[in-house]
Amino acid sequence: MTFTEEPGPGVYGAKVQSWRHANPRDILKRIIDEHPNEDKAFIFREFKEQIRDDEDVISAIIEYWFSNNYHSLMGDRPERRAQRQEERAERAREREKKTEAMAEIIKERAKKLVILDMVMPNGKLLRDCTGEDCIKAGGWFHKIAARLKNPTDVVGRVFSEKRLRQIWSE
Repeated sequence: MTFTEEPGPGVYGAKVQSWRHANPRDILKRIIDEHPNEDKAFIFREFKEQIRDDEDVISAIIEYWFSNNYHSLMGDRPERRAQRQEERAERAREREKKTEAMAEIIKERAKKLVILDMVMPNGKLLRDCTGEDCIKAGGWFHKIAARLKNPTDVVGRVFSEKRLRQIWSE
């Protein structure tokens, strides 16, 4: 294969290179294994010497370098940045749709729950929690705490299931 031919099936350097029979990484690994106590400069010189006349290996190295740098440089182009921005925006819109759909599912499931029997993060049932417990739990439970006269009031003694559902719907 010559350099002017189209690169192989991968997109980036390692994927492009890994499908070839002439794999410079295998050569480098063999040299390192054969000379475990040598420094980087020696390994580099030995590698250059061994690949110098092997056009297939040189082509693989050039292709690896080209693929990495081509994609790096193409990614910096303004039109590619705009495309990536639009792709990110589309993914954000999709996440938002999924989040909204999940919120609806949770609301529907919550309608079927007995709210007073919900197990709170502190391990107690909501009916046995105080306003302080609700504040610590955060989120929607703040609404309950705000409607209690005292932070030590117990939810199940103050609110009925029906009233909690009204609060939930607000």
